[in-house]
Amino acid sequence: MTSRLSRISPRRPTAAFTLLEVLISSVILLTLMVLLLGVCEGGSRFWNHAERRRAPLREAGASLRLIAHDLRSAVITADPSSLVIQRGTNGMDSLFFLVSHPSDHRPGTSVGDLCATGYFLAPSQHDQGEQALYRFHASGHEVLEALESGTLLKLYASATPGSADTELLARHVASLDVRSIDSGSTSDHPSALALEIITVDGNTDSLLARAGSDWNSREKLLSKNSARLGAVVSLPPVRQPVPP
Repeated sequence: MTSRLSRISPRRPTAAFTLLEVLISSVILLTLMVLLLGVCEGGSRFWNHAERRRAPLREAGASLRLIAHDLRSAVITADPSSLVIQRGTNGMDSLFFLVSHPSDHRPGTSVGDLCATGYFLAPSQHDQGEQALYRFHASGHEVLEALESGTLLKLYASATPGSADTELLARHVASLDVRSIDSGSTSDHPSALALEIITVDGNTDSLLARAGSDWNSREKLLSKNSARLGAVVSLPPVRQPVPP
């Protein structure tokens, strides 16, 4: 009898979590989940913000390269209308000039190689409250007639969004700044131009439209939410007047 009782082991207490331990574990788990969700949400916002800025920045960069390419082929004469820089407020400059394009860069029906081109900012036709960069381009008889009649400025003034001679280049452009760099020569035309394009995302573009002419508000928005692209382009020497 005694030997049988000795073989029976005493019952050990079953290991288990207390209610306090379960509550503490749950609080730690919930805290970690909240932190993880916050990190994911912050990363998502950062990614979306970067994506919203990437497309306008890419379009503005391509536009700046196109402006520089056209300026290197500019036909600048003693006629002031062969290169016109119009100063605007809040970075609303515009640039119009004559350019000579090679045969592979102009329409097959074009007469001659002389074209008129220009770059300007205007409200977007597609998104209300947003601003875009447009390119004007005319060639052939239209340019020749303007030269003969001395109405190049009138031809430049016909550049409007939606017209057949105007194309959209870049969206969400807050500023186009064109500044002359003089070489000290007696010519009325500069030897080079300093170009700057300021691009923003769609949200900032809408806020800029609301700010209007409030310069302080615009500067605060641009200092936080803009990207600036710039270039200095040397201009060809002044040519003799283009014969009609």
